[in-house]
Amino acid sequence: MSAATDLLTALTHRGITLAANDDRLTVEPATLLTEDDRAAIREHKHALLRMVRAQDIGRQRLEAACARHGADLESALMWYGNDDFQDMADNPSLADLAVADAIQNGIFLVSAAKKVARGYRQ
Repeated sequence: MSAATDLLTALTHRGITLAANDDRLTVEPATLLTEDDRAAIREHKHALLRMVRAQDIGRQRLEAACARHGADLESALMWYGNDDFQDMADNPSLADLAVADAIQNGIFLVSAAKKVARGYRQ
């Protein structure tokens, strides 16, 4: 793991969220940051921006895959995390494969409308 990955993981575990806004990082809640955190964020800003943008893309792909498959988005968001989102950003078909596999294995709920469309019995 890189120092930026370790930093993002540590911040996330402490309940701190980073968001990319153009070339700026937004941190919420900023009140939880220490001076060491602030210095590390400045040092790894560009890598953090790339990672946060990739996570956003991966999450969007997961949301779209859930919509296509009729899967419950909340279940998917509880099952997959930031590392998975980065993988989904790198591999566009991964979100569809992951959601389809999770549905088949009973991990995600499928909406009633999709069940009827697919011919599932209630």
